Amino acid sequence: MRVAIWTPLPPQWGEVARHASVLVRALASGADVVVVAADDVAASVAAPDGVPVVAASDEAAHEADLDVYQMANDALLHGYMHSSALRRPGMLILNDPALVDFYLRIGGGPTGAVFRSEVAFNCPEAAAGPGVAAGQPGFDALSLLLSRRLVEASLMTVVHSSWAATELARRSPGADVVRAPRPIEIDAASEPRPDAGAVVFGAVGGLAESRRLAQLVAAFGEIRGEFAGARLVIAVDDPRREEAVSAVVTDAGPPDAVTLLHGSPAGRGLAAVLARCDVLVDLTSPTTGATSSALLVALSAGRPVVVDEAPQYRELDGRFCWLLPTEAGRGEAALRATLRLAASDPTAVRAAGRLAAELVAPIEAPEALAETYLALARACAARRQGAIPSAARDLASRRRVAVNAIGSWEATTGLTEAARRAVGALVDVGVDVAMEDYDYGAPLEPRRFPARLRALPKGRLYDVDLCFLNVNELTLVPDEYLHEPGRRRRVVAYWHWEQVSLPEEMRAQLDRVDEIWVSSEFIAETFRHYTTKPVAVVPCVVEPVANSALRRADFGLPESSCLFFFHFDVNSTVARKNPHGVIEAYRRAFTPAERDGSVHLVLKTINLASHAEAAAMLGEAMASVGGTVLDADLPTEDVAALTALSDVYVSLHRAEGFGLGLAEAMYFGKPVIGTAYSGNMDFMTIENSCPIGYRMAQIDLGELRFNRWSEKVYRPGEWWAEPDLDDAARRMRALFEDRGLRERLGQAGARTIRERCNGRVVGCRMRALLARGAAAAVVPSSPPASWPAGSRSPAEGCSAS
Repeated sequence: MRVAIWTPLPPQWGEVARHASVLVRALASGADVVVVAADDVAASVAAPDGVPVVAASDEAAHEADLDVYQMANDALLHGYMHSSALRRPGMLILNDPALVDFYLRIGGGPTGAVFRSEVAFNCPEAAAGPGVAAGQPGFDALSLLLSRRLVEASLMTVVHSSWAATELARRSPGADVVRAPRPIEIDAASEPRPDAGAVVFGAVGGLAESRRLAQLVAAFGEIRGEFAGARLVIAVDDPRREEAVSAVVTDAGPPDAVTLLHGSPAGRGLAAVLARCDVLVDLTSPTTGATSSALLVALSAGRPVVVDEAPQYRELDGRFCWLLPTEAGRGEAALRATLRLAASDPTAVRAAGRLAAELVAPIEAPEALAETYLALARACAARRQGAIPSAARDLASRRRVAVNAIGSWEATTGLTEAARRAVGALVDVGVDVAMEDYDYGAPLEPRRFPARLRALPKGRLYDVDLCFLNVNELTLVPDEYLHEPGRRRRVVAYWHWEQVSLPEEMRAQLDRVDEIWVSSEFIAETFRHYTTKPVAVVPCVVEPVANSALRRADFGLPESSCLFFFHFDVNSTVARKNPHGVIEAYRRAFTPAERDGSVHLVLKTINLASHAEAAAMLGEAMASVGGTVLDADLPTEDVAALTALSDVYVSLHRAEGFGLGLAEAMYFGKPVIGTAYSGNMDFMTIENSCPIGYRMAQIDLGELRFNRWSEKVYRPGEWWAEPDLDDAARRMRALFEDRGLRERLGQAGARTIRERCNGRVVGCRMRALLARGAAAAVVPSSPPASWPAGSRSPAEGCSAS
C-alpha cells in the first residue's frame, strides 16, 4: 500500500509539524510512504530517514493508494492541502475540528464572502449573529466548527476526542468519523521527579498572548506564601514571544519563586519544563475543540495537568486531569484553589503523575500508534478502491470527471441561480468545470456571477456538456451549436418544468440530448412519459447565504410583527406563483386590527415594474391588507436576509418544479406553508411543514393576462393545482398563535434541507451520474434511470475520481 501523507514537518512551526514524524513513522512501519509538502518548503523539511518528500504540485510523484491529510487551524501551514483534500478524498486527521482561524485566513476575514459562506454552510444559525457579520470577536469557534465540508468530502475523519467524533458525526450524518489517539513525541519527556520536595508547577510561555500566563503567575503568587519551596517554571516555546513572557513574569511574579527558562530551542520548551516540574498548567485556550499535544505529552511523561474545562477534556480521568471552569468570575478562583490543593500534598501529586503515565503512555507508544493508524489507513484505501463499480474502476482512475457547464451565467432568473449553485457544488467535489456562456436573451446582472465561477476556464474544453438551458430555452439553440460539427460530445440537460405534460414542440428537444437531469420526482414523471432516455433526479443546492448585517428596519418592515413572507419573479408568471392566493388567505386569517400591528405580510418581487397591470393588481390587493411590496433586484444575500428575518414563508403556488423559495426558508429554520402539489413535495411533509390541500383545475386563459407570452408554456385547458385558501388561512392562524409550533416545524424543516440539499450531497450525486455516464460509454451496463429514494449512489463518498 502506497500512502501519501500531507503534513507540515520541522523546521516548520506549530504543534502538528513538531509531532508529524510520529505519524509518518507509524504509517511507514507497514506501508510505502511519501510526504507531500508545500512547494516552497519541500526541499527543506526534515522527514524521517528513508521517507521521500515531494512537492504538492508534483502530482505524478505522489500518486498513491491513499492520501492522508493532517490538518490543523493554521492556513499558512495547512492551506496547501485544502483543495486536494476536497478533490482527492482520503483520510482526514483533523487536529482542530473548528478550523475557524483557517477559514478566516483563506476566506478574506470575518466580513469576507467566502468566510460567511462557510459559516452559513456549517452553522446557518450562527451566520445571523452580529459577531460573524461585522468581524467582531463575538462568535464562538466551538459552535461554528467549520470543518463540515472537509469531513463530508473525506473517506474517514480521525479526531482525538469522543466529543469531537460525536459532534462532527451529528453535524454530518453519514460521514465516517472515528476517534484515535493523537500522534505525539513522548521520548523527549523526562523521567518522573523523585518523591521529595515541594511541588513545582510548569507552564509554556506561549500563553502570554491570551493573557492566561499573567493569571497563572498572579494565582501562584497568591498561594506561594503558604507553601515554602513551591516554584513555578516557565519556558518560552517561541523565541518571538520571549520579551512578552519576560514582561509578564517581571510584572506579576514573586521574583524568588518563578524561573524563566531562556534559550530553549524552538518547539522544545515543553520538554525543558517537564524535566523540572511535577504539574503542567496548560491553559492554551481549548475553545476550538482541539486536544492539546502538550497535555498528552505531559500525561505520558507522568505529569498531571491543569486545563480549562472543555468538551474534549471531559472524558479524561479526573484523577490526573484537573479541569477549571470557564465561566466568568470562576476560573481564576478555581485556579488558585487547584494550585493550593496540589501544593499541599506533593506525594498525592506524584502518585497522580504515575497513574497518568501508566494509563496514557501505552496508548501513545509508537507500536500502538502504528497498529491503530495502519488499520485505519488500510480501511480507507480499501474504501477508495471500492468506491465505484469494479467494471468502471480502471476508466475512472485514468481520468478525472470533467464537464462543460453551459448557461447564461449572468441571468437574473431563479433557474440560473440554481444552475450557479450546481456548478459551485461540482467544483467543490472535484469535478473539472469549464464555463460556456450562452446568452438567449434573459435579463442580465453581472454581479450575480460569483467570482469563483468567473475564474474557471472558459469554453467547451471537455467531452461532456451539462446544459443548464431549460427545455423551452433549448428551442432557441441551433443544432450546429449543440452538436458541433466534427466533435461528438455527450449532452446532459438539466431541466425544470412545472407541468404534467410537455407541448409538442418541446418534445423534440428530448431527441437532442443524451440524458436528462431534473430537480424533483414531479418533473421526472413528466419527462419519463415522453422518453426512454435516462432521467435522473438531482435536487437543487439549497445553501443560501444571508446578509446578516441587515435588519427589518433596513427594508422598512416592522420589528415586532409576525412577518409572513413570499417572494417571486413576475416573469415566472403571476398565475402560477399565485400571490393573490397568499394575500386572500392572509386576509381570511387575520382581523384588520391584527393586520395593523400583530402581523404583517411582505411580498418581494422582481420585474414587477415592467408589468403594469400586475403591479396595479398587487399594489391594490396588498394595500387592502396593509402589506408591503418590495420590488427590486436585490443581491441574493439581501433576499436571503429577508427570508431569514421573516417568521413564516407562504407559497400558494399552482405548480413548482422544485420550490426553491420554500426550501430556502426551511434551510433558515422558518416554518413554511405551501401547496401540497408538485416538486416541493419531495421535501415537504406534515412533520416538517404545513402542506396545503388543493383541487386540480384547468388553466384559464384569462389568468395568464399578466404574462401574455406564458400561454406558450402553460397551455389553457391543461391542469394545475388550486390551493385551498381556507386551509392556508387556518395554518397561518395556527403558526401566528403558537410560537412553539413555528420553532418545531422550523427545526425539522432545516434538518431536512441541510441533509438532502447541501452542496456536498448534490455535488456527489452529480459527480456520480457524470462518472457513471463516462463508464457506460466504455462498459456496457443498464443502470437505473435514477436512484431510488434513500439509496446510495455507486460513487458513495464522492471518490470516483
